[in-house]
Amino acid sequence: MCDAYKVQNKLLNSEIVELQSLRQRDKDIIDKKELRIIELDAELCKIRSRYVLVLKDLSTPVRGNEKDQELIQHLLDDAINQESGKEKSPVEARCVDQYGFYEMVDTEDEDALLTFSEKLEAKSSGDMPEVSDMSAGVKWENLLVNQGQKPIQKSIEIKTLVREGIPHEFRARVWRDVVMDYVKLERETAGKGYFKSLLEERKNSYTPAKKQIELDLLRTLPNNKYYDRVDSEGTCKLRRVLLAYSWHNTKVGYCQGLNRIGAIALLYLNEEDAFWCLVAITEQLLPRDYYSESLIDAQVDQRVFKELFEEKLPKLSQLFQTLQVELSLLTFNWFLAVFVDIFPVELTLRVWDTFLYEGSKVLFRYSLAIFKSCEDELLKLKDSGAIYKYFRRIPSRFVNPHRISHIAFQQMNPFPKKNITTKRNQHRPKLEAELREFEEMRKDRGKREYGGSFSDGEDED
Repeated sequence: MCDAYKVQNKLLNSEIVELQSLRQRDKDIIDKKELRIIELDAELCKIRSRYVLVLKDLSTPVRGNEKDQELIQHLLDDAINQESGKEKSPVEARCVDQYGFYEMVDTEDEDALLTFSEKLEAKSSGDMPEVSDMSAGVKWENLLVNQGQKPIQKSIEIKTLVREGIPHEFRARVWRDVVMDYVKLERETAGKGYFKSLLEERKNSYTPAKKQIELDLLRTLPNNKYYDRVDSEGTCKLRRVLLAYSWHNTKVGYCQGLNRIGAIALLYLNEEDAFWCLVAITEQLLPRDYYSESLIDAQVDQRVFKELFEEKLPKLSQLFQTLQVELSLLTFNWFLAVFVDIFPVELTLRVWDTFLYEGSKVLFRYSLAIFKSCEDELLKLKDSGAIYKYFRRIPSRFVNPHRISHIAFQQMNPFPKKNITTKRNQHRPKLEAELREFEEMRKDRGKREYGGSFSDGEDED
């Protein structure tokens, strides 16, 4: 009987291998077809961008040539509006990706079509995640099959896989398991159905955060179909998640940045899990005063990052000091919003994969990696304005999360967590003292303005 089972097992294994081979072959054929389409789209965008540039060059008025000038202007208008179906629409939507984000092209920007064609060429060259090596997907599939329904336990093997990127189809499972591990004790203390009870018991209660939440909902991810209207499915879910969190953590309530974090969590998690993801990030993964009124821990991290920047990228640091570039003006929102709506979504999700698994240390790694990846270009710039302008256009440049991840986890080593903790402990007391001094100066100024008749809001006898 054992021999019979062995033979049967071999037969089944051979059939599985053959089926996998057929699956792979079909996928390779589909990928080749998709790549060809992308290449043609890229070529079309290039041709259109050059066509628009040529027409704009020729559109300068020439005396005695009014008829030709009218024709050129007509062609120029037609080139800009040929696909929009509307008169002089400045923006045209290309398509919606698998995450719900619109691919937009600003047709009034003469560089926009060329930039978009470069992104398409990056896809066609195999640099984009969706056409990368499938080996990571196979590894994840095998891992989760062996795992069954048991929650994922942290290990060196899984850490390595997470750094390579979690495939789209497995991300919801992995994120949920990791988040629930962080908030396990808090969930047990709060009791079953805590999220729903917050919404039901306090639905008519006033919270100072409610007004600001409503104002920020449509500013969250306006280029995503789930959040582009006040009655969109994602917007309604996000409203409930943020309100529940404001009642859960009254010390923080609501802070700008939480809306974007909640929105990304909702791309993969249901409302309750997204709520606990918000709790895990604000109360476990990041220092507890990251989103307090003073944002003190977020400010501390900027000082820590500046130190790491000087250590890891000395040439760039020297340039920034010479040109008087304030580093935190570039990076503060990277940390506060955990890279959401600042970089292309594929890079943001890669950051989130490792951030949820390893903690806030990876924010420093990725931030340094981004500067490192464009170091050569930045060193050529001659003034601070050019550097700030460069980073305003940065989302269109970073379409390859694999390269940024490689720099973050290979070229930035060594990167001990203990080093960051030590630097945080050094900077926090200094910043607290500065804030107290600033508060005293503010009070003294208030006294002088009121002629010394008030002290801390009370009448002086």
